[in-house]
This record gives sequence, C-alpha cells and structure tokens, in this order.
Amino acid sequence: MIELIKRFRVLLFVRTRAVTYRLLRILNPEYQGSGGASVSAGTGQALSPASRTSGAKVGIHRAVLLNSDGSDLNAEIVVFSLRGMGYDASETEYILSTLLTLGPELTSWELADKLASSLQRALAKDESAFHLGLYAKYLRHKQAVLENKRAYVPSGRFNPNAVFWPDPTEAGNGRSLYTELPVAKRTPIIDQNSRIVSAGSCFATEIAYYLMDNGYNYLVTEGNGSRDDNYEMLGMEGRPNASAAWGIIFNTPSFRQLVEKAFGQRELPHILWSQPHKGENLFFDPFRENVAFRSIADYEANYPQHVAAARRALEEMDVFIITLGLNEVWSFAADGSVFSRSPWKAAPSLIRTNVLTVEENVNDLLHMAEILRRFNPKVKIICTVSPVPLHATFRADEHHIVAANTHSKAVLRVAAEEFVCRCPETYYFPSYEIVTVSTENPWAPDQRHVSRAAVAKVMSAFVEMYVQ
Repeated sequence: MIELIKRFRVLLFVRTRAVTYRLLRILNPEYQGSGGASVSAGTGQALSPASRTSGAKVGIHRAVLLNSDGSDLNAEIVVFSLRGMGYDASETEYILSTLLTLGPELTSWELADKLASSLQRALAKDESAFHLGLYAKYLRHKQAVLENKRAYVPSGRFNPNAVFWPDPTEAGNGRSLYTELPVAKRTPIIDQNSRIVSAGSCFATEIAYYLMDNGYNYLVTEGNGSRDDNYEMLGMEGRPNASAAWGIIFNTPSFRQLVEKAFGQRELPHILWSQPHKGENLFFDPFRENVAFRSIADYEANYPQHVAAARRALEEMDVFIITLGLNEVWSFAADGSVFSRSPWKAAPSLIRTNVLTVEENVNDLLHMAEILRRFNPKVKIICTVSPVPLHATFRADEHHIVAANTHSKAVLRVAAEEFVCRCPETYYFPSYEIVTVSTENPWAPDQRHVSRAAVAKVMSAFVEMYVQ
C-alpha cells in the first residue's frame, strides 16, 4: 500500500509539473524551464549536433543538482545520460534527431521510458541490426540501473549479512566478525559420491584429511609409499596428504606442470638432490616436495608409475580443490621449470628466483585448466588461497618476511579472483579470509600453522557452500 502511494505521488508530481511547464510556455514562449532538454544549459539556444555528439569531450560544464532519477534534466545531462547508456556519438545523434521528441519537463525516468517506446516503435517499422543494437543497449542499461538500486540492499540475498561489515557496537547490526561464516551464496556441487581430488600447500592437507575423515569420496590413486616401496612421503602419519604422491605444491606454475606432466604435455628434467635424513642418505625430486627415494634407480622406476597415478586421479575426479600458497618461486634457469617450493640442496649455478605477478599466476592457472579440461571436460574447480604464511623470503634485503608474505597473499588472492572470473565452472572458497579475518584465535602455537578451531570453521563454511 505504501509503495502504491509513493508511485501515485510521483505520477501526480510528474503530470502536474508537465502541465505547469506547458502553461508557462503558453504564457511566455521564451520560457525553457529548469529541465530544458531541448536547449543548452544557460543559453536558451538549441543543442547543436556538435554539442550532442562531442565524443570523449561530452561532459557537464555547469553545476547541476541530480539527487535521483526524478530530477530534471537539462540538455547536457540528456546527452550525458545517453552516452552513459553505452550509445556512441553517432547513435546519440540519431536518437536525438530521429527517435525522440524531448520537452523541458524531463527526468531520467521519463527519458528511459520515452527511449524504450521510441525504440519499440522503430523496431516495429524496421527490425534492423542497427535498431536491435540500440534496443539491446537500452536493456543492458535498464539492468544496470536495477543492479545499482540493489547494490547495498541486504534483503533478497542468500545471506543478507554479506552486505555490511559486522559491528557488535552498532545498533541494528550487533554482529560479531568471529561468530559468522563469510559465505555469500551456495554452489552445491558435491555429494557423497563426488570424486574429489586436492592439491596444494600444507593447508590442502587439512582439507584432504577432513574429507577422508568425514566420509567423502576422496579419490586416492597413489599412497604415501614406504621403506619397502620405491618412494616414501616423509612426515605423513599413515593417511595420504593428496590424491597422488605429487607432494606439497605451493605455486601456480607447479599446478600447471603437474597437469602437463600427467597428460604427457611435457617431461620435467630428471634432476635430484641428496641429503641425510634420520641416518640415511635420501634423494629428492625438486618437483615433488617431501617425496624421498632411497636410490636414483628407485626414482627412475617410480617416475612413470607416479605419472600414471596422477593422470588417473585427474581424469577420474569430479571436483578439483587447489590451494595457492606463495608467489616467490625458484626455477631451473635453462628451461624455466619451477620447483614445488625451495631448492634446499640444488646447485646454485643452475637456478633462478622470480616473484610472480598477478597475470603470470592467472596465466598458469588458466593453462592448467585448459589442459585439464581437454581430458576431463566435466571437472569443477574450487580455488582457494592458503592462510599459512611464507616460511621464509628470498627478498629480505628489501622486505621483512611479514611484508613479503602480505604481498604474496595479496597477489594470489587477486589472481584467484581473476582465475575464477575467467574460467567457467570454477569457484573461489574464502578459506584465507575465514582464518585471517573471521577467526578470533586462528593460529597454532607456532603462530604460522592453523589452529584446529580455525580448520573446523573453514570446513563448516566449505560444507555450507558446496555440499548438497
């Protein structure tokens, strides 16, 4: 009822104003009114084609008050409005000279209504590509206006609390940052039968363990190995930390290389380093963090087995969860192949450092997804950023580790957003934000790894967002 009264009041105002303007023009033919859509502001002269279609120079050269779409428009504002709808200079000139008959009693509402009616009449006479293009721009403008009006309106959303920041001291808000999940919408792509694969930093291990412990169909094609096998994942307590023994993956080039290797798109250099571990000399692959071999022969024997296991996991999965860890990378200078983390024992003469940009990270992720979907077109990807800080930085001459970590996470967060925007069937999961912003005590005693309470909160959000 209240909305109906408001609409009637606006309609009454518009009609009364229109009649008033017409009476004023009858009584005084020189009167142009504050709207003056057919004249230039302040001159009393007709708006020339040049001023109508001034291209990039279109602007407002005299102060105008526009509190709402019900405010009066002058001539410059009409042109400004049409250009804002996406019409170029020639289209604006055509609309003003051919389609619209404008009087001084004009608001943005009325301009849009007149334009819609005029375009519909034009289409009825001539359904040309030109007229269809003009009408399509009008419809896009109409949708943009609706979205603008809704921008900060909480109602009508999956989570009305997603709009405004929690503030327990504010009347009418009263929400705590630490008692709600930062979930804006649900995308229920997982059920108990969905085959899930994960890869990434040590936080990805937490996700894998949760899924295995809670009855999800976490796909494992290669276990941790053991002393009796030709490889062994060090530091694991029985359960695999990933779907195949590709080790911990910290950077986006390593995700790309994993998929390239699994599907035969490239072969990484067979270079190892050795170091003592609990009284024996072990061999390590720079592309498979914490995967140890007891001889070079074991490494060579395991290489094709691992590639086959990785391919099976990537081909058979329904959902691929990846966590991005850092953007400081080491690579072999000769071919640019990137280590999964740091070259603990590699020959310094063979390697280089690089700090990846947002676009470099995005390109690696897009290339990974493009290859992956050639062989597994149905897979859905969930991308997140690990909250676990960098262990060390090679930029310490200029940047403290805290500053280097903040830069790294900021770059990866933006890269994840761009990747999700550009890659279909790809979703961002805010584990980074849940830990670093929405959890009151997020850290384990080492102040780097994530507390059990934080992991529980992250996985509650995961279930809320993705599980059917």
